[in-house]
Amino acid sequence: AAAHRDLPPFRTRRPSGRRGGLLPAALPGRAGASRFFRQSRFAYDARAKTSLVGGELPGASAVSAEAVSALATAMRKASGADYALAESGMAGPPDGSRRSLKYGLCWFALAGPDGIVTDVLRLNPFLTRSEHQLRFTRHGLRMIHAAVD
Repeated sequence: AAAHRDLPPFRTRRPSGRRGGLLPAALPGRAGASRFFRQSRFAYDARAKTSLVGGELPGASAVSAEAVSALATAMRKASGADYALAESGMAGPPDGSRRSLKYGLCWFALAGPDGIVTDVLRLNPFLTRSEHQLRFTRHGLRMIHAAVD
C-alpha cells in the first residue's frame, strides 16, 4: 500500500460534505501516512468552494467534472502539493426519506504533475446514504493509488 512507501507528500481537497469526511479520514488512518499525506480541506457549502477557486464554480452544478476540476486545481496550487483530489457527489438523505435518481452520482478530479484526471461514479440511486459514501470513498482512494503507484 502507498502508506508503506516513501512517496511525495500530497494533499487532498474534499469539496463536498455529503460523505461526512470519510475520504479525509481514510487517508491518514494508516501507520506511516505522514510520509505521503499532509493536509485535507473540507468545504461543504458553495461559499467555501467559491472561496477556494476565487470565484464562481464552472459547470452546471457543483456536482460536475468542471467544478471538481477547478477545485482540485485550486487546491493543488494553494497547497503546493503534488496531487490534490476533489470530489462532489450526492449520497442521499441520511434517513432515506426522499428518493432521487441523482443519488449515487459523484464526480472526482485528481490534479497532479501530469494534469487532471476526472472520473464519475453513477451508482444505484436506491443504495443507502452510507453505501454511497463508502463507495465514493473507495473510488477516491483508488484514484490516488493509481496515480502514485
